[in-house]
Amino acid sequence: MAKSGPTKREGGRAPLTRERVVTGALRIVDRDGLEALTMRALGSELGVDPMAVYHHLPNKAAVLDGVADAVMREVPLDVSAGEPWQEQLAGFARGYRTTLRAHPNALPVVATRPDTSNAALAVIDAALGILLRAGAGASEAARVFHAASCFVMGHALDEFGFLGARTDDLSVDDVEAAFRATLEDGNFPNLLEVISASEDVSPDDTFETGLACLIAGFDARLSSGRVSTQG
Repeated sequence: MAKSGPTKREGGRAPLTRERVVTGALRIVDRDGLEALTMRALGSELGVDPMAVYHHLPNKAAVLDGVADAVMREVPLDVSAGEPWQEQLAGFARGYRTTLRAHPNALPVVATRPDTSNAALAVIDAALGILLRAGAGASEAARVFHAASCFVMGHALDEFGFLGARTDDLSVDDVEAAFRATLEDGNFPNLLEVISASEDVSPDDTFETGLACLIAGFDARLSSGRVSTQG
């Protein structure tokens, strides 16, 4: 009788693989935060001796690369070729943002690891394809992609408090009151005027406004003929 391939070790536990290690690492980061990810914690999460992890990922840096790769694998790459490029690019950016927002604790990792994994390269390739099909040359496509990706990532980092100082021990009302008191000393009249006249603006509002400006600007550059389509 032919032997079937092993799917579980003794005790019913699945065999340790690189994918299982990375999945466990992302689970820790999502649940407990980036600072909780240690090789000891990872071993405990997986139910193995921490040293066993090193057979699949040689060090913590490799684990972090795996976490970034796992997040990027979730970015949807299916854009409708039948839609105008503006809609394709907007949909792509929204999908990227949705993925980042699903893993807020992993944002610093994704933002700082090199884009060398197959998952990250697939995301870049798909976005560049939209821009090239829109009529951009290679150099312009690279510039626009970089601007758009920095916008999406920067917006996510700001939304979840990784840009600038945030104080968890103060309520939102306390922070707003202190902010307005600073403005009302008269040193920042333009900011005070805008803040006083503006309604509450959600992260979704600011994202959609910025995205629309980026796409409109790129569209205007293409339409004006100032951008070479050859490179």
